[in-house]
Amino acid sequence: GEGAMVFGGDVRGVATDEQYPTNLDTNKLLVCEAALGIPKVLQRPSPSATLETLEGEGYNTVILPNVAPAATPASPQAAAPMSYVVTYNAQQVIPRFLLTFTVEHVDPEMLCPVSGEEYKLVSKDGATLTCLQCVTQGRQEGEFEPIKDAAAREKAKFLQEQDAVSRRLAALQNRHADVEAVHRDASAAYEAVVDRVSDAVREITDLARQAGLRLIEQARERHLDVRERLDTETLRLSEAEVRLQGAHRGLSHAFHIQCDVMFQKSLAAFTAQQARLG
Repeated sequence: GEGAMVFGGDVRGVATDEQYPTNLDTNKLLVCEAALGIPKVLQRPSPSATLETLEGEGYNTVILPNVAPAATPASPQAAAPMSYVVTYNAQQVIPRFLLTFTVEHVDPEMLCPVSGEEYKLVSKDGATLTCLQCVTQGRQEGEFEPIKDAAAREKAKFLQEQDAVSRRLAALQNRHADVEAVHRDASAAYEAVVDRVSDAVREITDLARQAGLRLIEQARERHLDVRERLDTETLRLSEAEVRLQGAHRGLSHAFHIQCDVMFQKSLAAFTAQQARLG
């Protein structure tokens, strides 16, 4: 069979007050055509049912007819029974319309979060409508936007955003190119400074090496000069020592001769004196 389905975060009741729609909230409902296929009728919910088990039994959809919502503190009186259809295969659903609406007023007394009954919304004229009634009334009054129009609108919006992103990307690319140019210039300047520093270091090293070689050569020359002068002075002193030794021997020989002469003279004088006395 065929049917209609409504999808949206605010279509069914929820369990906590924090998740209720608030005033002036903008909500969207997606209205779809559903191919129900061969339905399996259940008298109570079956949480263990899956697409595999359902197809294994030859069914495509689960129907829960005339389920009476349980009474809640917000709705102490039991609501009218409702029928539920569960489709497990997303390929059985085709989006057709997108309904956008604004919650103008929400009365907690009209919500049945435990039973899952639809929200009841109050319009400006005071009429109480369920979400399903809002969809039906909107469809009759032509307030729906066909899904192809919504897709075209969203595509145009996406293209505008894509164009803006492209422009920003182009600007970023230009800035990146500028940064790359600055980086290249800075790298070239840095390499030039490194080359100049390297040349200066090599020049200073060469000068220092040459100065060191000159100092070593001067020290070697001074050493040779001192060595030569020392050798000359040593030779002169050796010659003077030889001369002194020769003079010493001559003086010693002359002294001995003089002593012998004086002794002979003294002996002769003494002998002569003894002879005169005798």
